Amino acid sequence: MSTRLRIAVLAALLVAAPALTRAQSRPPTPSPELAHADSLYARKDFTGAAKAYRAVLTATPNDGRAWYRLGYSLSTVNDNAGAAEAFERSAAIGHQLLAMYNAAAMHARLGHRDRALAWLDSTLAAGFSGDSILRNDADFASLRSDAGFQQRVATAERAFRPCQSRPESHLFDFWIGEWDVTTPQGQPGGKSSVQQILSQCVIFENWTDRQGGQGKSFNAYNVDYNMWQQFWTDQYGRVTEYRESERTPEGGLRFLAHQGAPPQQSLIRMTFTPIDAKTVRQFGETSSDGGKTWTTSFDLYYHRRG
Repeated sequence: MSTRLRIAVLAALLVAAPALTRAQSRPPTPSPELAHADSLYARKDFTGAAKAYRAVLTATPNDGRAWYRLGYSLSTVNDNAGAAEAFERSAAIGHQLLAMYNAAAMHARLGHRDRALAWLDSTLAAGFSGDSILRNDADFASLRSDAGFQQRVATAERAFRPCQSRPESHLFDFWIGEWDVTTPQGQPGGKSSVQQILSQCVIFENWTDRQGGQGKSFNAYNVDYNMWQQFWTDQYGRVTEYRESERTPEGGLRFLAHQGAPPQQSLIRMTFTPIDAKTVRQFGETSSDGGKTWTTSFDLYYHRRG
């Protein structure tokens, strides 16, 4: 693996696992032997560092950080078998993503397909989601066309972009588009540009009313609550948080917000209904009696441009 790509792998893995395990952390008072090995490693004298870390590990065989650095040093001088063993020992002690990933990479270099894929499975189970790294890492060149390797790449991609393959995250896709908005009588109501952003996790609305006033909403499926939610705000200073929602029999979404504080608290209900491929109805209601009765607050029809 090139130095540049190793740096990219390191950055991605640290994002996936912000805290390294104790086995990767520096001892509070390193021995002279360990300090010497670290100094060689810092100077990129990897041949000397490998020899020094082997000496350290003879005395302290449970030092996961030293095993990792031994593995890295050996990998740079193409002792792939030695590097694979060192990374495996490091992973067994500390279960670090970096050690597991590099154990897989070394076995791929050695042509050990099954062991490479098994270590990739461990890496993915630990939270790795760098699908682009896997695709571009030269260490896995021998596995590029392997169906098992491609399955692991797909798993990493789903972990990195979960909304793309989550059906619930696409229940509101019918609202995506460029719209001219009217009242039920056909009078102009405004314009709206509704975009899908953040790897298909968020539907972002840019609203302009007929007077030129602007508002925006963020809409997303909240996996913790198993429902869609919306946060709305506009240039008039209004803020509405629709924290609850449900699907409608027509295939739409109905949002519910609690506005104000008791005893003056009111309910706001907003329903989106796909009429056809080019039309969506947005219907708003309010209730001041806890949902016993409802009053229409707006009724808008979105007409897809083009």
